Amino acid sequence: MQKMLVSLVILASLGAGCAPLDAITSLSLDEPTPTATTTQKTPTTTLEELEKHDLGAEASAKINASVSIWDSGYSPKMITVGQGATITFKNLDKISHSVTSDIGKFDLGVMLPRGTKTFNTKNLKPGTYGFHDQLHPELKGTIKIHD
Repeated sequence: MQKMLVSLVILASLGAGCAPLDAITSLSLDEPTPTATTTQKTPTTTLEELEKHDLGAEASAKINASVSIWDSGYSPKMITVGQGATITFKNLDKISHSVTSDIGKFDLGVMLPRGTKTFNTKNLKPGTYGFHDQLHPELKGTIKIHD
């Protein structure tokens, strides 16, 4: 069947003037027929997409969060994670900042410019926790913890 198909392609090519004869003679019938392959991208989901679709505690429990800090404040200002998630705070500013719980549940201390601190929420009960920058008290944020 494959030889017949190749013969038809050769005849059609010669008749249509599509391929020169020397290109056709280099075809080998012993080689496997090429197959098309596709590459699938692994889908990624951001925390904002999960919050938008409200997938619940099971989905958010598997998500770690990252928060940037600069003169305009924390970004994002509201973080929703599951209990046991890790939150990374990155100081992208040219001055020092801090991350401190409003009710004394955590204090990451002072972060120098371009510094990074991580915080695991395993010791926090599900709920909402406000935090602020002790060096710049007008900068505030909120962590919402699901179980």
